[in-house]
Amino acid sequence: MMTMTEAEVFPAGHVALAAESVTIDRPVCAHSHDFAELLFVRSGRAEQHTEEGITSLQRGSLVVLAPGSWHALEPESSVEVTNVLVSTSLLGAELAWLRALPMIGPLLQDRSVSGAGASALTLELDPALQAGANASLELLTLSDPQNLFYRLARFFDLLACLEPALSGSRASRVSQVRPLHSQHSTTTSNPAMRYRYSVSHAVSLLHDQIDRNWTLEELAREISLSPSQLARVFRADTGTSPIAYLQRIRAERLGYLLRTTDLTVAVAARAVGWTDPSYAARRFRAYWNSTPNAYRHRL
Repeated sequence: MMTMTEAEVFPAGHVALAAESVTIDRPVCAHSHDFAELLFVRSGRAEQHTEEGITSLQRGSLVVLAPGSWHALEPESSVEVTNVLVSTSLLGAELAWLRALPMIGPLLQDRSVSGAGASALTLELDPALQAGANASLELLTLSDPQNLFYRLARFFDLLACLEPALSGSRASRVSQVRPLHSQHSTTTSNPAMRYRYSVSHAVSLLHDQIDRNWTLEELAREISLSPSQLARVFRADTGTSPIAYLQRIRAERLGYLLRTTDLTVAVAARAVGWTDPSYAARRFRAYWNSTPNAYRHRL
């Protein structure tokens, strides 16, 4: 999995705080970073994959990603987001008080001391909070990266707008996650949940190379475990086997391609790793309770 480092996003001599608005019109593969990220969805829709499952994002969604966590994005057509990136040094000094906030505190604890795991939290901001956040984001993204005090001031303005949501004092809906252990149920994510590294690595490989002809033995080799070890720890952390997990994300990715592209069913199936159209149709029907063609026509 690709890891973005602080050295890549915080140039020497600049405050360890960055903000940018981008339009995403193609899938963003799974990646991690050693800094914290606040992701604001300004327009459009997307599906986000994290350790905990799949979350639907839309205008007003706020994602808080802790240092060390990973995610991947699949936009529907396109999605406009603003990313605010915060270094761990800033979190440990000027922003240490964030750890006392009920909604995000567990994400920002020192994992070497507390044992808390890197994870993600997604909130749906109400219209008033969206308006305040958008105004602050505009000023933050336009601020001079070398102007430490002005940029920090704009970031504190943003946090002041978000404090009711981040502290839990104002009702902001926690986005539901389709958890890995139950493909159709929806529950509220546990912010402290964490996979062991080997399982997180395996999950990332399956997402990154979904069209690869994976076997349990090949996946186990990639992460230096025996097939039996991988099967045991993967099921312990996710509630399912690696190959069953792969079949599920292939069905989900195929559904996404049918919703958002004009690819034929056969081409879309090959793109997710199913080269046999009949087999792809059976697996798709088992997950979506519909044939691929019927699924596309009813949209």
